[in-house]
Amino acid sequence: MGIQRFLIMGGFVTALMLSGCGSSSGSDGGSGFVQLIHGIADAPALSVEILDGDDVVEAFSTLAFQGATSRVSLAQGSYEVEFFFEDPQSGFEERFLTTEVNVTSDTIFMGVLAGTFDDEQIIWQDRPVTESDTDNEEIEVVAVNLSATSVSIYLGDDDEGTATENLVATLAPGSVSTPTVLAYDDDADYIVRATEEGMTNLIYESDDVNILEDTRYTVVLTDSTGPDPATKSVFLVEDDGAVALANAVAQSGFILVNAVPDAATVDMVVEVSATGDILAEASLSYMENSPATTSDANFVDVQATASTDANVSYSTTVSLNEDTAYSFAIAGASLAEDVSVRANERDLRRVANAVNIHFINAITETDIEDSSAVDFYVLRLGDSISDTAPLGVDVEFLEGFSAIVGATPYDMVVTSGGTQSILAGPTRLFPEGGDRVIVVAGEAAGGGLPNQLTIVASE
Repeated sequence: MGIQRFLIMGGFVTALMLSGCGSSSGSDGGSGFVQLIHGIADAPALSVEILDGDDVVEAFSTLAFQGATSRVSLAQGSYEVEFFFEDPQSGFEERFLTTEVNVTSDTIFMGVLAGTFDDEQIIWQDRPVTESDTDNEEIEVVAVNLSATSVSIYLGDDDEGTATENLVATLAPGSVSTPTVLAYDDDADYIVRATEEGMTNLIYESDDVNILEDTRYTVVLTDSTGPDPATKSVFLVEDDGAVALANAVAQSGFILVNAVPDAATVDMVVEVSATGDILAEASLSYMENSPATTSDANFVDVQATASTDANVSYSTTVSLNEDTAYSFAIAGASLAEDVSVRANERDLRRVANAVNIHFINAITETDIEDSSAVDFYVLRLGDSISDTAPLGVDVEFLEGFSAIVGATPYDMVVTSGGTQSILAGPTRLFPEGGDRVIVVAGEAAGGGLPNQLTIVASE
């Protein structure tokens, strides 16, 4: 039996450190409910088992960051809850955290994973099942602050802002509120808002949220993993899971990538369409990217000019959304003839034992007639494409995506879509945990074959 140490305050139980085994079984004295929430930004997706002695009574194969299990009913009694992650080196599951919960009748037990991958904890909150869960024109709201800042969290009609009657709770970092019962308004456009404690400037504001009467919600606030670190992120938990909510007051962000093979250097400028204000300027060699830029959400003009000839240029207009990071990649056969710019959304979250890969396809032609679609493989050393599913399937010209995979050496390969016919690679990647990389498939410098798969940036 391992050492167990608890901090118990006002009905909340925080498991600061817990290892070992649980050994109680459920009884026939009624049932309660358990729901588990993943709030550790730098932790990978986890699997979960709830055990009654040696018997697994509930299991969840994937609990990702900003996710929650469904609320499950368990017979009254003591249960062990075990969280696991896949070790990227061995491929086997390793135990992440073990805790116990003593389920009592007609009580809801919410376990929130908090902290970091290397310093994890679980915060337990319990509350009785009340009439507001079943039969009143009310909503019951619990707020969780997993950020590093003391905050005030509000839920109310769009027109009411941060009115006192919409205050759910003011919370210190790493704390959970008692339930707040609010009268339900069928005509309201519900918005979640947050400010730093004692301040009026919003650090979080959602779009309209679909709130239903006689329903319980948990608002979980974390530090932002997006392009605007001065703001916060929120996800909303209901009985059947969770949904992440974008932040309408967070800035957008972007990088520029030159994937035009015949242009030694491209001068790129990004301007606000309405005003002409310059947001970013960069002179980029082939397969080079710019530093990140943040800006308000807006329509922007992206202009690219050959450094050797100002008459050879290209421009387009793209839209930037709040709380979203992008890569603006320019690619094509020739800057003087046929190029395009595309904005692809980019995930910026760092995971302690994983690498965040952003892939862009800048190959204009494959060995399939009239097709630019490619498959992108990330292979463990020694594995083959015939035994591995692609990470990206049918990625068209200038499309891009982000994916998080375990931090272990890989061979990266690009094939024609659906054929396993290799177009580029293998290119070897030696990532460290927490890395972000940008990988671009394109033509050889100067144009033409052989295609190349280039690690453009490692952050």
